Amino acid sequence: AAPPSAAPAAAVTAAVVASGGGAEIPAPLLGTFWHAPRPGAAPFVKPGDTVEADTIIGIIEVMKLMNSVPAGIAGTVLDVVAPNGELVEHGQTLIRIQPV
Repeated sequence: AAPPSAAPAAAVTAAVVASGGGAEIPAPLLGTFWHAPRPGAAPFVKPGDTVEADTIIGIIEVMKLMNSVPAGIAGTVLDVVAPNGELVEHGQTLIRIQPV
């Protein structure tokens, strides 16, 4: 199922977990992770992008409510780990960022 074209409703803050390969940004809640605001739109972030702490990296859909997920840290996106349109668990890594 594709996300509705409505704007994301709320931002949820994810804790940043340090690792040897940069910072892992975990899912703050369980739901369906979307890389873009609507089908066919450009993804929020891709590897090589520079992000700030408040940059939206994706949305998690929970019971038809779209929750924006901010990066939580400034840096360069290394990898988008979570697949688009897939269920993510609370704490599952969404993306990896090399902090600045």
